[in-house]
Amino acid sequence: ADGNHLTLKTSGLCATIESHAPTLNIADAAGWPVLTINDLRAGKDGSGFGFPIEAEDLVYGLGQGTGSLNRKDTRKDIWNIDILGHASCIHPGLRTLYQSIPFGILVRHGRAVGLFWDYPGHQTWDFTDSRLNAYSPNQALDLYIFTGPTLADILRRYAQLTGRAALPPRWALGYQQSRYSYGSRTE
Repeated sequence: ADGNHLTLKTSGLCATIESHAPTLNIADAAGWPVLTINDLRAGKDGSGFGFPIEAEDLVYGLGQGTGSLNRKDTRKDIWNIDILGHASCIHPGLRTLYQSIPFGILVRHGRAVGLFWDYPGHQTWDFTDSRLNAYSPNQALDLYIFTGPTLADILRRYAQLTGRAALPPRWALGYQQSRYSYGSRTE
């Protein structure tokens, strides 16, 4: 640490925070640049972070929603709602369904990095305009960053932090049926 930056090194990454600008540079243990978050905000007007999205980037996660699994070029509200009829023709502005999970995975140049914003209230992750702008009215920014290089590495580390879901009992995996979309008995 000096007057201009603070560096934190672990066995898996090197993170440097620049004091002259709200910037966080992250590299993996081999020195490969993973991500540069060049817009860190936390204060009375809310908190958030942002960084450029490259043309080849893939973005996954952030809970259940309609549309493509790749969330790039979308805006995702992390806020649970229950709306009957989630088709885009019924609710064209709908961006979230039943699971709002503030955990996303960015795949860049074949390498993955995970971001988990630990805050249970309303958040918006906006991937439009070739960048991510994530923000919330909350004043704190508790951001966990997971380095890969693989998706499996990211998911394993995320599960170590948040816990794994237990398998349901064997008897619960029996016959399942839904009549939500059937018009007649023969269907």
